[in-house]
Amino acid sequence: MSLLNAAELFDVKDKVVIVTGGGRGIGKMIADGFVQNGAKVYIASRKLEACQAAANELNDKGPGICIALKVDLTSEDECKAFANEIIKRESRLDVLVNNSGDGTDTPVENTPASVWGETFALNVTSAYLLTRFLLPLLDAAATSSDAARVINVGSVGGLVPQKLNTMVYDSSKAALHHLTRILAAKLARRPNGGHILVNAITPGYVPSRLTEGVAYVTGKRFEEIGQAIPVGRMGEASDMAGLAIFLASKASAWISGQVITTDGGMVGAAETGVGPSKLYALNLNNLFDVKGKVIVITGGGRGIGKMMADGFVQNGAKVYIASRSLDACEATAKELNAEGPGKCIPLQANLLSEAGCKELAEQIAKKESKVDVLINNSGVSWGGDFDHHPESAWNKVLTVNVTSPFHLTKFLLPLLDAASTTSDAARVINVGSVAGLRPQQIDTIAYDTSKAAIHHMTRVLAAKLARRPNGGHILVNAIAPGLVPSKMSKGISVVTGLGMEDLATGIPIQRFGLDSDMAGLAIFLSSKASGWITGMVIASDGGQVYTMETGVGPSKL
Repeated sequence: MSLLNAAELFDVKDKVVIVTGGGRGIGKMIADGFVQNGAKVYIASRKLEACQAAANELNDKGPGICIALKVDLTSEDECKAFANEIIKRESRLDVLVNNSGDGTDTPVENTPASVWGETFALNVTSAYLLTRFLLPLLDAAATSSDAARVINVGSVGGLVPQKLNTMVYDSSKAALHHLTRILAAKLARRPNGGHILVNAITPGYVPSRLTEGVAYVTGKRFEEIGQAIPVGRMGEASDMAGLAIFLASKASAWISGQVITTDGGMVGAAETGVGPSKLYALNLNNLFDVKGKVIVITGGGRGIGKMMADGFVQNGAKVYIASRSLDACEATAKELNAEGPGKCIPLQANLLSEAGCKELAEQIAKKESKVDVLINNSGVSWGGDFDHHPESAWNKVLTVNVTSPFHLTKFLLPLLDAASTTSDAARVINVGSVAGLRPQQIDTIAYDTSKAAIHHMTRVLAAKLARRPNGGHILVNAIAPGLVPSKMSKGISVVTGLGMEDLATGIPIQRFGLDSDMAGLAIFLSSKASGWITGMVIASDGGQVYTMETGVGPSKL
């Protein structure tokens, strides 16, 4: 069993990282996080003075190194010259963060073509060109156990229409989001046998020059803008750096093609914001700390639930695992307690009924004064074509996979509320599936439908639970795993007649999900590093969802 401690899962020490636009704002926050965790970071923009000042500041903190370079990313020649300069200095590039961006507030009738050209050149084209010109160095890192990473910084403006006249900026960010998915498919498998993972971050309002522009145009102070955000604050350095470090580390080694929003729930709840932004220490021990947290994981006796429980226990949490099979939970608890340093407690629960969900919640309430993290992981499936889905099977699948997570969240709300006022907030993590994102070729109609339902229930609960009556916050997100060794995946092997290794060849990253993939994402979504993320459905599937119809491996599953 692999080590699942945070120091290994989220390690970025000695990685070579490029952050464009790293002299200020979000880019500087991201660079700061990497430097504080021992990476070698190049920051670049048109304003060398700003980059040099930022580099001096970050180098004083250490222990990593920050190097400032000048580049005009609106020029293809300069993008190429910049890449050549990096190639002269480095033999590999582990992480490219395409963060540079700009926008203007211009009404439709007063927006000249030149604005479109300039904005897209910086916000979209430069990300493509830099990735292309730096491909030799990314390929050199692609064969490492962590793979190479490209992280594009988009915006919530590219997800939903904005009230401001920023249509050019918003359109460019939507383009960057989809470019992310395309590159994830195209770069997943490299000729040298390596892999390049491509994902995007879509921030909401974070203190930056662009947000200052929003304040100026709207006539609102930062505090007023912040008050419109469900989590009650603007984005902070820990939010930006935490997500970037996660996407650059082993913890996300099976995630590609994802556009992950970190916005305090703004997109999901529309207009439902800060205290002044605090610069937290950005080291791994602070960002990803789950020591002492109380965790409840349904279906924690085996498979994905056990992988997550293992990760939490290895990082000092107190974990309750529950399922119908008490024997399986007790065996798992014994195994995990032997590892420590956290604690695992087995419970029996029948989640097929509302009464069973209530009974489990009452058992927890007798033992604990709060629940920091609820992971609704229990799930069942049914294999049968369109004519062989009896009502009893359909109802059982929907009850366990959708209704029980709702009931359990409802009955545990008092304990979640007790944890919601902490600086980390309370968390609910629903375990969905890639089957709820794309239609599958095997006949699991009820299961696939149930997982799509849990994904959208995640978004609904994220909006409903963001602000609690006690002033706290509950963040709700979902994990959508691909093929992970489990009882269900063995069933897929039987149904398709394909061996497990044959199934793995259809995954761009060319492997199944590992315990580090499942535990890493769960720990991230339970920690300060994801404190501004809610309403997200994050696929951890080796890039499978976005390559099913791109010719990367057989379009099966």
